[in-house]
Amino acid sequence: MSAYPTGSLHSLVMNSGGGYDTINETGPQFWSGSAAAPTFVPGTYQMLDTDYSYSNSATLTIASAGTIYWSVMAQSGAVGSQGPQGLQGIEGLPGMTGLTGPVGPAGAASIVPGPAGPSGPTGPAGPTGSTGPAGTGVPNVYVNSTYTRVPINGSAGIASPGVIQLNNLPAGSYLVTGNVNLSYGIEPDGHSFVNPWCTLYAYDGGASIFNVGQPALTTMVLPYTADHQSVASASLVVSGWATLTSSTNLVYIGCSINGPWNPTTHTTLTQTITAMQAAVTRSVSSAVNGTD
Repeated sequence: MSAYPTGSLHSLVMNSGGGYDTINETGPQFWSGSAAAPTFVPGTYQMLDTDYSYSNSATLTIASAGTIYWSVMAQSGAVGSQGPQGLQGIEGLPGMTGLTGPVGPAGAASIVPGPAGPSGPTGPAGPTGSTGPAGTGVPNVYVNSTYTRVPINGSAGIASPGVIQLNNLPAGSYLVTGNVNLSYGIEPDGHSFVNPWCTLYAYDGGASIFNVGQPALTTMVLPYTADHQSVASASLVVSGWATLTSSTNLVYIGCSINGPWNPTTHTTLTQTITAMQAAVTRSVSSAVNGTD
């Protein structure tokens, strides 16, 4: 048999194995404290035992105080048989699209070169370029040089006996250059001066003689014995272009003199004439050097 207080301070539930009886106190309170851990109060109490169908008077004697603890007892039943499998539930709704992941790091550069692409089509031909400058070949050069003492007098330069020449040059245009060194000896009559000049002439087979370029002129003060001088010298350079069409031709230097002089003492020293062909028409081996 077991007994425990109810939530009321004047009620007690008795369990006799076959059922429950509720005994209500008719006298003073028989327990104190909380319902979770009540403490009986010693003493004799008049009780009223009630059930669903009867009501009897009873006496409850509590010999000593003590704490009553609730007891929860349960008896497990036999394991039931497994029920049938339930019906499959309906398919759930599609889930929402996930967030886009971050951009991955750049891949390492390939160390294997890719295959060469196909060749592109041939482009259109470009415009014709401008004409380039004329080529420069090795020009033919003809030279005659001599050391001679030829008197220079007042005759016309074109007939001067002191000429040096080139003859029978190949037809073409030439840059002709002449160099003449002049010498004058002692002037016995005292200080005087002379004005020698030289120029270039050309003869083009059957045609008249013509001047080539401009003459060169200089002034020479003649030496005098009292001045302990023995000779005076000067150099003249002449040049010009000559175009020759005939293979029978002649290019030469002619000199003359103006002013007081002693014609026996004014002479040439070194004379050189050079003709450089502007356009090559034959090899250098075809050069014909004239004589003076």
